[in-house]
Amino acid sequence: FNAASGGVLMCGSPDEVASDPFEGDNGFDVSKPQGTGTRSSSIWQLSTQRHVTWAHLALHGADELRQKMAWSLSQIVAVGLPGSGMVFEEQTEHYIAFFDIFVNYAFSNYRSLMEAFSFNVIMGGWLSFIGNKSLQANIDEEGKESFPDENFAREIMQLFSIGLFKLNMDGSTVIDADGNSEQTYSIADIVSYSRAWTGFDRPSERGGVSVAERQWNDHIIDPMEINTRHRDLFPKTNLIGGYIGDKVALCEDLPPKHFLAKGAVYMSLGSNPEPQRHDDASDWRENPDMARLEVLPMSPLYVKLCADDGTGQCALPTKVVIGENLIYDEIARMGAEYNVDTIRVIELKIGVKKPIYYEYIRPSCVELAFYEGGKKQSKGQIWRDMIMEEAICGNPALPTATPMCCTSPTGAGKIFCRYQGERVTYSSAEAICLAEGMMQCHPSQLKEPRGGPCANGIRQAHFRSWSNAYCNVQVKIDPASGDIAIVHDPQTDNANSIAVESVVHQDTKNFFQARWDDDLHPRTLSECLALQSCDIHEDNFCICHTEVSTNLVFSSTAEISSLEDAMDALHMGAVDPASLDSGLYSDMGDCGIPGLTLFTTHPGGSCSNLSIGTIFSFERKSKLFFVKNSKSTVHISGSGFSFRNPVLFNSLSDPESRDMYHETSEVVDSLFYHPSHPPFLAMRLIQRFGISNPSPKFIERVATAYSLGMYGQLGTGKYGCLGALTAAILLDDESRQVVLDADPVFGQLREPLVKVIAFFRSMGLQYNLPLHMPTLLGTEGLIGQGSYESPSVFSFFLPEFAPSVDVAQSAGVVAPESMVLNGGNVINMLEAMYNTIKFGITDTKCVSPSFEAYRGGGPFSCASEEGDTSLSPARSTYWPSQTNDVDEILDEISLLLTSGRLGVSNREIIRPLVQAELSTGDIAKSIRVAQELIIGSPEFHATNIARKQGTVRELTGYETAPAAPYKAIVVVALLGGADSFNMLVPMGQCQVGNQYAEYVDAREGKALPVSNLTSIMDQNQNCQEFGVNNDFDVLAQLYNDNQALFFANLGVLSKHTSRHDDWTKDTSFQLFAHNTMQHEFFTCDPYEENAGTGVAGRMLDMLKKIGFHTSANNVGAGGKMLTGDQQYNNPVWSIGGAPRQLDQNPTIGGLFEILKALNGVGDVSNSVMSETWSSRFAASVFENEQLLAIPGSNNENYAGGSGLTSQFNAVAEFMKSRQHRKVNREVYIVKQRGSYDGHDGNRLGELFTEANGAIGNFVQTLKDLNLWDSTAIVMGSDFGRSLNPNSNGGSDHAWGGNYFLLGGKVNGGQILGTYPYPLTPEHPKWIGRGRFIPTTPWDGVWNGIGSWMGLRSDEDLDFVLPNRKSFSKCDDLFYDTDLFVDGACTCNECAEVTHPPTTPLPTNVPTPKPTSSPTPEPTNPPTPDPTDLPTPEPTNEPTPEPTDSPTPEPILDPTPEPTNVPSPMPTSNPTPGPTNVPTPVPTSNPTPKPTNVQTPGPTPRTSPSSSGEFVKSIFDVGSSVTAVGCTSPNSNANKRVFDQTTEKWYCGVSGTEPTGVVVSPSHGMLSVAKKLRVYTHNNCPNCDAMTYIVSGRVDSSNAWFEISSGDLPWRYEAIPSRNSRGNIVSSSYDAGDPLRTFTEVDMLSNNNAYLEYKVQFPVIRSGGTVSASEIELPGWVIHHDPTVSPTMSPVASAPEGGVETNSIFGLGSTANEAFGGCSTNISRAIDKSTSKYACGKTGGDLGFVVTPPQMSVVKGFRVYAHNNCPKCDAVAYKLEGRVGGSSPWIVIGSGDLPWKYTHTGRNARKLPINSSFESGDPDLVFTEVGFPSNTGAYLQYKVSFTETRDPTGTLLVLAGIELPGYLL
Repeated sequence: FNAASGGVLMCGSPDEVASDPFEGDNGFDVSKPQGTGTRSSSIWQLSTQRHVTWAHLALHGADELRQKMAWSLSQIVAVGLPGSGMVFEEQTEHYIAFFDIFVNYAFSNYRSLMEAFSFNVIMGGWLSFIGNKSLQANIDEEGKESFPDENFAREIMQLFSIGLFKLNMDGSTVIDADGNSEQTYSIADIVSYSRAWTGFDRPSERGGVSVAERQWNDHIIDPMEINTRHRDLFPKTNLIGGYIGDKVALCEDLPPKHFLAKGAVYMSLGSNPEPQRHDDASDWRENPDMARLEVLPMSPLYVKLCADDGTGQCALPTKVVIGENLIYDEIARMGAEYNVDTIRVIELKIGVKKPIYYEYIRPSCVELAFYEGGKKQSKGQIWRDMIMEEAICGNPALPTATPMCCTSPTGAGKIFCRYQGERVTYSSAEAICLAEGMMQCHPSQLKEPRGGPCANGIRQAHFRSWSNAYCNVQVKIDPASGDIAIVHDPQTDNANSIAVESVVHQDTKNFFQARWDDDLHPRTLSECLALQSCDIHEDNFCICHTEVSTNLVFSSTAEISSLEDAMDALHMGAVDPASLDSGLYSDMGDCGIPGLTLFTTHPGGSCSNLSIGTIFSFERKSKLFFVKNSKSTVHISGSGFSFRNPVLFNSLSDPESRDMYHETSEVVDSLFYHPSHPPFLAMRLIQRFGISNPSPKFIERVATAYSLGMYGQLGTGKYGCLGALTAAILLDDESRQVVLDADPVFGQLREPLVKVIAFFRSMGLQYNLPLHMPTLLGTEGLIGQGSYESPSVFSFFLPEFAPSVDVAQSAGVVAPESMVLNGGNVINMLEAMYNTIKFGITDTKCVSPSFEAYRGGGPFSCASEEGDTSLSPARSTYWPSQTNDVDEILDEISLLLTSGRLGVSNREIIRPLVQAELSTGDIAKSIRVAQELIIGSPEFHATNIARKQGTVRELTGYETAPAAPYKAIVVVALLGGADSFNMLVPMGQCQVGNQYAEYVDAREGKALPVSNLTSIMDQNQNCQEFGVNNDFDVLAQLYNDNQALFFANLGVLSKHTSRHDDWTKDTSFQLFAHNTMQHEFFTCDPYEENAGTGVAGRMLDMLKKIGFHTSANNVGAGGKMLTGDQQYNNPVWSIGGAPRQLDQNPTIGGLFEILKALNGVGDVSNSVMSETWSSRFAASVFENEQLLAIPGSNNENYAGGSGLTSQFNAVAEFMKSRQHRKVNREVYIVKQRGSYDGHDGNRLGELFTEANGAIGNFVQTLKDLNLWDSTAIVMGSDFGRSLNPNSNGGSDHAWGGNYFLLGGKVNGGQILGTYPYPLTPEHPKWIGRGRFIPTTPWDGVWNGIGSWMGLRSDEDLDFVLPNRKSFSKCDDLFYDTDLFVDGACTCNECAEVTHPPTTPLPTNVPTPKPTSSPTPEPTNPPTPDPTDLPTPEPTNEPTPEPTDSPTPEPILDPTPEPTNVPSPMPTSNPTPGPTNVPTPVPTSNPTPKPTNVQTPGPTPRTSPSSSGEFVKSIFDVGSSVTAVGCTSPNSNANKRVFDQTTEKWYCGVSGTEPTGVVVSPSHGMLSVAKKLRVYTHNNCPNCDAMTYIVSGRVDSSNAWFEISSGDLPWRYEAIPSRNSRGNIVSSSYDAGDPLRTFTEVDMLSNNNAYLEYKVQFPVIRSGGTVSASEIELPGWVIHHDPTVSPTMSPVASAPEGGVETNSIFGLGSTANEAFGGCSTNISRAIDKSTSKYACGKTGGDLGFVVTPPQMSVVKGFRVYAHNNCPKCDAVAYKLEGRVGGSSPWIVIGSGDLPWKYTHTGRNARKLPINSSFESGDPDLVFTEVGFPSNTGAYLQYKVSFTETRDPTGTLLVLAGIELPGYLL
């Protein structure tokens, strides 16, 4: 600024540096893009500029290491190809500016780099968070419940900062207690962080570059800005169990005049008063009547802002940071700034020609989300209706609103201010009103201009005003998840109404995670209703009143064992005591805790007497923290539920962009300071600097240097120093020791582009500057890597990629760069380098392939002879220092190109060839020969030593023609996560509900209208009519021709799971990430049992093993899916590049034959990297030769590019050569170019249209070639996408998706699997935002494809699908007969599911034999019926292997009551089915009472009880029921099965298993089924069941045993009459209801007793639904004898063989379940300490179930008192036991506890319990009941509490429970 003239100097963009025009060749110009006047360059030239710039700096820049570091960082923080995001391809300057971030911060701090790329517009467009809106903004502006885009939130964690798994400092993964790798974040964390990346918009125009002849899309060099209207305002959880903002000072704790205190920051606005970090009205800017906050020269603040330059003129710095607390004398205190609560914009008028403005940036601080004593604030005018619009609560301690004064409590309001838009605290507002002779009020009216000059802008609601009305902060609870939302409940208006701001309205959807104390929260709506302070809102969420408490954390430093203890326990931030008044705080030192400093204001404060006001200070990773010795807790009023008070940066009543920038900074910090970040970044950069597989110690040394900010004397000493990290990598012994080059797994495959740059620089490539410059344009397509050409956010290769060579597989090492070593890239790399050597850099019209050069106009002239570089714009200038000796020439070139690694064997090949040319005197040619041969050697491409056997790699095809006919699979990979719920859509004819309406509700703006869908029909799903996206109409055509089928909700699975399970732990791989999910899609091996192989590769292995001639063909998607086990020698061929004659202008004859020798067979100790290069080179040359040798081949079909159509053309062309290649089983994989990662939702139609045309043409080509019947096309993707859209109109990563199978022999016209129904959160597979857990695994699809290709044996299919046994053959695995009309497999039998362990098991290992002794013969064996199969006598021999016929099971009797002799433990091997064969023909004779009831199972029982009765149905009204084999199970309809009326039960046939129900009778007693009755329903005779299966089981963990099956009698009768709905069914055991229509089957021979039954109906009359009005199961129910009552008599003698214990709940006990609102953390109740265990009362009994490690007899029951809340004590109990599983519970004792009528003391928390069998701990408070006469032995116990001391209370709390007794 020039204060005298008023001139303003505009600054450039952040980190922008002007070019130096005197820097010789290094200057360059950037042309203007399209649409900006006269365009100076073509689009091609514009797109070339960025490549020219990059290549020029890479080749000629003096800062080579900086450029290398920048290139490395750009591959970690990658953006994709220009034109694929939100920007145009001709833009250049913006991409250069983005890359300059890495150049600028190459050796700076990674934290600064993170913030720079996070605010960059290119990044915002590429990862789709520019324009990202909060949920509330979408609701308010568009009426849509669209969630924030999750793209950047995921990738900044996974790829840019911390990775997928937690890391130790040495790079190893952190392992949890179950032996699994701990993940760094969950899907809930991604959702939380996605809310932090909302509100980002393009930067505003400003003077300078952004307005000078620029388009709207061109001002994107400046950082993005945050739009307050679109930002999510609510608390956000971090990755360590807390909140973003933990340990940040509370805003209410800032010093009263923080804007005048040390550290205050002021930013210059120049002559524009509009702030950049506050949201003031733009119409205030030019209004001369606006009251401004002017500072006068007498002010100390004026002195700081003016910054006298020594001449009496103000220097007016751009940024001013106050270095000390400003001292105001009595005169200065008269200044306006000293008398306000806060400052927004300061005006300087005196001493400057034109007013200059400074904006105050308040320091980062947070608010508590919940508080008491809130006051109502309003926004906007108040009209005659007296309604205060957009009312909200304000924290009275914070300056967030203006005063609103009245002359009466409810009069007309008037606003007062010291400057326009002033915010004050509520107490200041009261004082201002009082000074004006008025009062703070609750007005009935407030208008402009009557509200006074300070009310200017109130009409547009530019600010809020205080009222004296109360406003309560409530909590809204989602009982299912425990998530909460903030609700404001203001006092009604004077019109007795409430108009609450939508963001905090009772309808709010803004839920976030809560940190509930003891993990206890209301879990059901009934539990909410039981709380007096809670109500159920109409959206079925719970809204409760809250109370807030602040409590001390540490009373003494003696409670703190370490700095880490304090860090973990203290969350609330504090201000720096140095910024407060002098003497307010005193420094107590570290109090004996290294690293801590304590400050206190407490008069008696000391290390042993801490107070809430004590401040702790510590430094962590170069960041200084101040925290308070207090915690804030939110209590649900009148209950025992509480949670930690969340913090938030953004004031809900006064949001400012300033605080949003602070929040974003803290979000970045949470990743930057994460423990996994240093080793993550160290590993990534070590790989980019030459070592693919660094040792753990090396990683740790580099990560440590990064953390300390120093390596030796290099670095800044600050955490995150990239300079220290770079030094640690380059100077470490592991990088510098030459001896390590001999290690076979050391080094790396060199990056393609780095090889090119290294070759150009070392060979002295010289351009004719400035007319000609290097471009290196399009090298990604040429060699697999190029500048500004990253194919995805994952850059060019994955850090974990392992090459498919035998050496690498056995070593378990990675070689990321091998990911781009396909045939075309390998040959192109060599040929382009060779052409550069021979002709220099020239135009592709001269020689191809080549690295092009840029020139201003006209084509290049082409040389005609090899070695002539005179016409080229660039050429090598290298000339050896010694040209007389061949060895010296080779030594020098080898040193330059291979760092001297050229091995003896390859040198012996090269030397004579160079010598031959040197001998002729043609030194230049000898140099070219040496260059070409060394470039072709593995030593040039790998950085370690190559070792060879000395023989050429011989690759050959099959010698004889195959016998079997030809079949091929073509995999179409739509990578990125295809939005397949917009490919296949439910439309109509639904059996239950309106599924299309649910689809529209879930998808909102993404839903396809019916007019965009082509109808198809299906009989397997809930809806019979589906629609196929019209953009993909070829699928509908083929489907309706029965040549296409769909798989619904398909995906990769480790095992079946649901949202009711711990689905994350049930999954062995990282969900929702592109690379991990693509890996699982390609491999189908979730437990890595055959690591390094793909599912199609293993299938081809097995086909080859049994005699087929196979070929694995990669056309575009990489070879991972096609890679087989090395022992079967199934190479992966790269198909797609056009074959060509190699080395068309040879320097030396037979070049590629020589290269074959240089890349010969590797020695057993050959390096992994060299072996990888050489094997890929040999394969690439062989592929090229094979394609050239095919007679009649149209090679143009191999040269169509990377699009899907061209890939299909290559597939078809290669298929035509199948007879020449002598193959009959092939797999091809193609990939559609362009990502389906539709976070912004703009390209799905375009991509589908392209795929539709390509597939349609390919299908027609296959028909023309007569290959349609021999080919199957299967489509897949990494994952499906969320049904719910995000704020960018796209969708986010999900799991299950819908895919297709096409082919001439496909059994089409059907949708297999189960399309989710309902499409709502009620679905058990819904895991949030419309993400579905798959119901069908990919294993099932590949099982069917494999069997069609020719695999028949389980052994072969198990090799192909190692996880296949985790799924049911009946329900989950398809066979060729399911998928193809010509399927011939007879292997579709059923088998048990055996879930895999968390570690791989060896394959083909037989199931172990049972280890226990055989079950003894029962004491009362039944008399078998004549039809019974014989039961073999048990022997001591092991159980034989299972056969096709079930082994008869032992006959066992039920035990109604345990004895003092324990039953044997069950084994892990299921007992075979029952021995009794059902009577084949039903009879009508009544069944006599059974005399010898039998129970199948592994445990022998004593004599049966004589007690029991015949019942009309074992199914009683209270039975629990679940549907099986149903497409849309309906819980209400299911209960009609046994409701004793003719209400209709129905179920859609899913086809996964026979349709029916599983019923658990509520009486819980064993029973013997004797009959089955089925009553007709009111309509649909076609829905009648024709056949039945009745099965039973004793225990839910045991197998089902079939009781009877066959036809129902009415199958062969006339269609029976119908029963009207709603009639009572009056039946008996002997007969059904004579007034109703039913059919009946007898099962009289069954004498087996069960607890659960499954009734299924495999065949119905016709159609897709089975219905009935009632199902009865007449039979015999066994009664149990009552148990003994408890007494207080002495303990009886021990049972024989028993060992007494103070509690049978000892080490090894398993906590099974908690019920009635009890915490699931049951271990606290039985951990032998006084840890607090709590239950929220829900109206029934409270308690839990525990399984000790062995059988036991309990003799007593002890309960220990907890530390507080005596009214929460349990005073009545019930203790039950059972032998295990689903056996009935037996009451051991129940009644009052002795302390019910006495007052008891309390036990401190976490004390050890030292008790014995005879007595509890004498030092603790407990109560006890004894059971001396109990002799029952049990394996499982249920502890119930039936009453608390305060019956009306809401909590039950205890400290511990013991069951003294005997372990058997």
